[in-house]
Amino acid sequence: MTTAMRSLMLVFLAVMTSSPLRADVDYQSYPTGDIGYTQIGTRAQSVEKGIAAIDDESEKRELKTHFAEAKKSYAAKDFASTGRILSYLAERLSARGMNMQPSARLSDEQKKGLSSIGKEMHTAMKNEDMRTINNLVKRTVTLLGSEAGKPEAGLLIRKNAPRFSGNVEAEAKRLLDTRRSAMLDAGTRVAVSIRKKDKLRIAAGLLLELSALIAASSMDESAPLIPELCTAADALVSVQGANGIFGIPYDNASSDLLIKRASLAVDEAKRNSARIIIERGWILDDSGALDGGLQFDNGLAARAVVLAYRTQSDERYLAAAKRSRDALERTPVCPNWNYNAFSISFLAELYRAAPEERTRTILAKKLTYGLIPGLMVNGRYADPHNAKTVYHHIITEALLDAAEALPRSDELSASVIDAAARASLSAADEIIAIGPVHADRAVGMLSRANLLRADDRFGHSLSITLGELSAAGNEQMANAFYLRHLIAPVR
Repeated sequence: MTTAMRSLMLVFLAVMTSSPLRADVDYQSYPTGDIGYTQIGTRAQSVEKGIAAIDDESEKRELKTHFAEAKKSYAAKDFASTGRILSYLAERLSARGMNMQPSARLSDEQKKGLSSIGKEMHTAMKNEDMRTINNLVKRTVTLLGSEAGKPEAGLLIRKNAPRFSGNVEAEAKRLLDTRRSAMLDAGTRVAVSIRKKDKLRIAAGLLLELSALIAASSMDESAPLIPELCTAADALVSVQGANGIFGIPYDNASSDLLIKRASLAVDEAKRNSARIIIERGWILDDSGALDGGLQFDNGLAARAVVLAYRTQSDERYLAAAKRSRDALERTPVCPNWNYNAFSISFLAELYRAAPEERTRTILAKKLTYGLIPGLMVNGRYADPHNAKTVYHHIITEALLDAAEALPRSDELSASVIDAAARASLSAADEIIAIGPVHADRAVGMLSRANLLRADDRFGHSLSITLGELSAAGNEQMANAFYLRHLIAPVR
């Protein structure tokens, strides 16, 4: 996930081969896609991959030229024109066996209504007002009508993805060997990333992968990775704030758009006398300026530290995780459901590693007010942002994390399992209907869901997804094999 997010903007920085544009193309006749700069980056990434897969070099050059026009529009922040060009390219690629995922198209009235509901939801969540939260979710579904549950930006998906027919154990060994070799300098990379003040999700992603690789390897295989894990975990803990938060770098002139936007938002909040904490160059409390955005990096980093503790039993890592837990106890959930999911995944991991009632209480609150209420009967979230497949997968994984962490005797367990199953089936049905979407993280999610509540659709969609990854030679397929027994349904 981290690499994909980091490459989101780089997709437009590639130098495109030029050739004459077709004179008969009228971009204005194509839909904008109704999306902003982040969503356009995601769509552009999938379109670029589609162009690269074309065998006809003449057509490939032509489409690259159209893509270069999209790049120019994007640089000028003309997102409407960029979206139209990408829609045109998606139509051309559709004839080549690729399919653009359906996306939501909202009227100005619907957009205005969503904004208003978001503000009301923020207050209701802060006050832990369950009745109002539920009513606002119902209002969202009614407002969006047939567009409820559709993503804000559709991705290009290959039609008729092949079924997986390889040897699971052999593929697991090959890919795990590849990933172990690639992570032999991961500790150094984490330390360098943190010194450079990159987003902590980059360092956390490397530490999470190290922990997963070690868990899936023999003692001899994992031995070279242990020092890398300790170096990475130590570096991550060293930048934890005094208040327990793993923050976002503060740099309002950063070339990283996410860091720059977060820093500028914090600057604006400070001008309005909001309470902001910036410590050693890290934003540690945004007082609403980022609308809960700190939960993303904090959740990933704290979870990575918990896994380092489970691997090494170093009490320093457990203490750091508990400090982050205590900070979340003071932090309300937010209307962007997937932000809450990062906190929930961390708390679930901490509860499994060190089951304390305080952790369970905080986890239950986050689930009750910040995740379960937003899920529709069909297992999807109504608003286009959280209906986007990558965010739906993040939310589903968080529900699975909580379902696995809570004992079946827990009073919340049944509702969490039900929510996790519905969300997982929604993801499986999407794959069966249109093809693999974010296949690398879907594999592990579907495997876990199948163990939680068996359903033929999990095995079917899992096989399709593995086939897509195998055919693409995608090394991220290794993520699917970290816990090899989970792949049993496709044998």
